[in-house]
Amino acid sequence: MPHPGNQAILALAVTALLMLVLASGCTSSTADPTPTTLVHMSPSPTTRLEAKGHTATTAPRSTATSKPTATSTPTATDTSTPTLTRPPTTSWTPTPTRTNTPTRTPSTMPTPTPTRQPCHMSLVSPSQGATVDNGRTDIYDGIEWNFDWSDCPGATRYHLYVTGPGAAYPIIDQDMIPGSSYHHVSRGYIMDKNRLGWTWKVRANVDGRWSEWSKIRTFDAEPVNSDPQPPSNPQVCTVALQSPKAGALLDNGRTDGEDSIEWDFDWSDCRGATQYHLYVIGPGAKNPVIDVDTGATSAYHTVGLGEYIVNNNRFGWTWKVRACVNGQWGEWSEVWVFDVEPVDADPPS
Repeated sequence: MPHPGNQAILALAVTALLMLVLASGCTSSTADPTPTTLVHMSPSPTTRLEAKGHTATTAPRSTATSKPTATSTPTATDTSTPTLTRPPTTSWTPTPTRTNTPTRTPSTMPTPTPTRQPCHMSLVSPSQGATVDNGRTDIYDGIEWNFDWSDCPGATRYHLYVTGPGAAYPIIDQDMIPGSSYHHVSRGYIMDKNRLGWTWKVRANVDGRWSEWSKIRTFDAEPVNSDPQPPSNPQVCTVALQSPKAGALLDNGRTDGEDSIEWDFDWSDCRGATQYHLYVIGPGAKNPVIDVDTGATSAYHTVGLGEYIVNNNRFGWTWKVRACVNGQWGEWSEVWVFDVEPVDADPPS
């Protein structure tokens, strides 16, 4: 246990040290903008304390750096708003950009496209079980049929389908009919065994889609040759030949093929004629060199490229013409004769 005298000496030494520290660390409380400096204490001489019966020697105190008092140095604060000073350059004031506020469009519900009602086709004529036209076996009269049906709203075309009894293929299969009717013409005729039990139906194309077929109707054709026959004594058209004239000399070719045969025939028109038949044959020949239907044209031009007629067949060529009026051929014209020039008569072409 430490001696009481020693405790007193230690207490005095501690008290002296504390007084030293306090004397060196105190500063004025007055606000001074000068920052606080560290205070360096000079080493104090060795202090010798003597007590009764004990000597206490304190070691010299090294240089002590005192910390500044916790009192902070006040800093001048500028509370005014700083003013931005631009350098002396050309000032530019930005033009505010107008922002277009989008106009609110009131929302509207889309109008639904009305749905077309299904088109139900209704056949008009020929009616159920009707008897329609037929032709004649002499082709003097043909077939004429008329079909009619109800209009379909919005339809752009119609499809008509007509077939005979037991037939594998239709006689009418038209799908581009623009209106609700159709006129059919044929120069033929229907045999009596096929007259009965014809059928027809129609459908419409609306908005690019075909409707359902209409109901099927049946019809019959009248007996063949029911329509009037041609007059018993039709006016006969007599064709008048014009060229080549009787006894004329026509072109011939060359044996070397360097020239061709060219013949021209011409005759009078026959009123109402739809066809003409020209027939030309050589002397003693069994088969004609020209046997042609010229249609409704009353002339004919023929060319035999590289051909020629031998000299022993030059003489006695004949030609004639007949006309077809009202489906009937008239009588032949009179026969005219012509000859052919000698072979190689023309220079090479």
